Amino acid sequence: MSMIQLNDELLRELEDRDVEDIVQLDQNVEISRLQHEVLRLREQIKRLGVYRFMAYRDDLTGLHNRRYFDEHLRDECARVERFTDYKFALIIVDINDFKRVNDTYGHAAGDELLCEAARLLTGTLRRVDMCCRLGGDEFGLILPETGEHGAKLMIERLNERLAKRTSPRPYYLSISLGYACPWNNSPDPTNILCKADEAMYAAKRRHKKNRK
Repeated sequence: MSMIQLNDELLRELEDRDVEDIVQLDQNVEISRLQHEVLRLREQIKRLGVYRFMAYRDDLTGLHNRRYFDEHLRDECARVERFTDYKFALIIVDINDFKRVNDTYGHAAGDELLCEAARLLTGTLRRVDMCCRLGGDEFGLILPETGEHGAKLMIERLNERLAKRTSPRPYYLSISLGYACPWNNSPDPTNILCKADEAMYAAKRRHKKNRK
């Protein structure tokens, strides 16, 4: 073999190795870039999840908030419209004499009552039920797969559990409740909420009348 032929073969071998090294390097760079991009996207998704969680939570009680409630009430109404036999119940809860407690004993006492009400409600509801703080001293409960009879039973259960509670404080937790169920196959969330509100305010008037 001549020196020229040997040099040509060595040159080709070196060129092939360079190409392989370059390809391998490019692949490694691309894999590293993709790994970095995946990590970045994971962090972004995690942050979005935290933001979404915060956007739907009430800071004081830890319950879902009004935005979450409105979305799920619309979803429940859509299920009634989609499935003939589907039903749900909406219960509105309001703390009695909340303003008086706030004015007399301070906002810390009012916050304590709100958290106590949240514990009572979540401790009584089923796992599939949803409890939200709608704002102020008002809460909303959505009970899937529940009709009028089930809503009445839940209200009775809440009142029974509340009656057994004792308080070492000069004020105590008292609530008024009202419920509504869809009355047709095309329920409107606003109408159902208004019906439940009306029932709750009727219960509140009875509470004030009985207290006199």
